[in-house]
Amino acid sequence: MFQLPWYVIESLNSVTKRRIVIEWSNNRFLTVTGSLNAYDSSFTCDMTSQVRWSATCSVIDADTRINQKTTWMRAFLEIKGVRSQWWRVPMGVYRVWEMKTSARFTSFTLDGLEAVVRDHTFHVPRTFPISKSDSRKTTLTRLLRESIPNVPIAWTLEGSSGTMSKMTVARDRWSLIDGDGDAKSITKSLAADCWCDRIGQFVVAETPTETDKPVWAITVGKGMKGIKVSSETTESRENIKNVWTVWAEPGGTKKNVGPVHVWDIQVGSDTYAGPNPIKYGARDAAAFGIVPGYYQNPLLKSTKECAKVGRKRLALSLASRRSVVITSIFNPTLDAGDCLSLIPDGETKRENFILETVTYEMESALTAMQMRAKGPIAYEESPDEGAA
Repeated sequence: MFQLPWYVIESLNSVTKRRIVIEWSNNRFLTVTGSLNAYDSSFTCDMTSQVRWSATCSVIDADTRINQKTTWMRAFLEIKGVRSQWWRVPMGVYRVWEMKTSARFTSFTLDGLEAVVRDHTFHVPRTFPISKSDSRKTTLTRLLRESIPNVPIAWTLEGSSGTMSKMTVARDRWSLIDGDGDAKSITKSLAADCWCDRIGQFVVAETPTETDKPVWAITVGKGMKGIKVSSETTESRENIKNVWTVWAEPGGTKKNVGPVHVWDIQVGSDTYAGPNPIKYGARDAAAFGIVPGYYQNPLLKSTKECAKVGRKRLALSLASRRSVVITSIFNPTLDAGDCLSLIPDGETKRENFILETVTYEMESALTAMQMRAKGPIAYEESPDEGAA
C-alpha cells in the first residue's frame, strides 16, 4: 500500500478533481524529457502476472520523440479534495509496448519493467553462481542489473545469504529470477516473489499468505457510510492440489534434498487430505480425494526450505477467490499483495483477503479487485529432516 497521510485516505469520498500526468524519458529516466496529461486511463497491478503493473492511456498531441523502442513512462494520479491541496500518487513505471496514432490522438499500451528483464534472454547457456561464494541474493541482483543498470532493489527476505547451488540456464533470464509457477527460480526457492513496484524499484519479498494485518477495510453496503460493492465468488477445481511434494535435485555429487510432503490437515475442510495421505492414500480424506502437486527446484537448500515452499503452494492452490467491484469510490494506494477486510453493512464480522489483482479505471473511478482467502492449516512430513 502506497503511504499517504490518513486524512487523505479518509477524504477520498470528497475527491473533486482527478488527473493523470505521464512523465516520459528516452534514457531510462536519467533525465525527464517531458510530461503529458492523459485520459481514458486504466492501471492494473496483478501479482499473478509476471509483469505486475500494466496500463493503457491516451494523450492529445504527443511529442514526436516518444516511440516504442526507447521511451519509458511513469504515471501519476493527482487528486484534490474539497479545500485540500493536490496529492500525487505514483501509478507505475513502464516501457512503451505499443502506440497507435490517429490525427492528434495517440493511445499507449504500457508494460512494467519486468518485461525489459524478461526480453533480455541469455545469448548462450550460462552457469550460476558466477563466483562459488555468490548467494541467491547476489545472483538475482546481478541478473536484474545486467538488464537495467543500477536499478534499485528492495530485498526483505532472510535466510538467503548462503552460497547458491550450481545451475545452468539455457536462455530464460526471468525464469531464473522469478518466472511462472513452475519455474526453478531463485524466488520460488525462497517462497517469495520479485516484481517492479509502482515507483520503479524491484522488490523481493515473501509471497503473502497471512490475512491477519489488513491495511484497509471495505464496508459492503449501500448506505451513506458504505461503499457500493458488487461481489462475486468463483469456485472451480482447476489447479486445486491438496498435497504438495517438494524436493531438490542439485545434480553432480550433491545429495537430493527431500522430498517433503505438505497437505491439508484441517479436519472438516472440503480438501482435508487425512492424517497421512502419503501412507494411507485417500482412506481418511474428504470426498474431494487426493490431488497431488509436485515441485522440484535445485536451488532449495534444506528440507525446511522445501516445507516453506510446499506450504506456500498449498495455500495458493486451496485458497478461495472472490471478485469485487467498487462502484462509488476507489483507493488508488492499494497494491497487489495487500491484506483487506470486507465488512457486511451493519455488522461487525469481517472477512480478510489478500488482494491478488486490482484494476483502476480512472475516469469512472471504478475499481475491480480479485481477492483470495487464507489457505488451510498445513502439515509437512519429510523422511530426511537432517538434509541440508
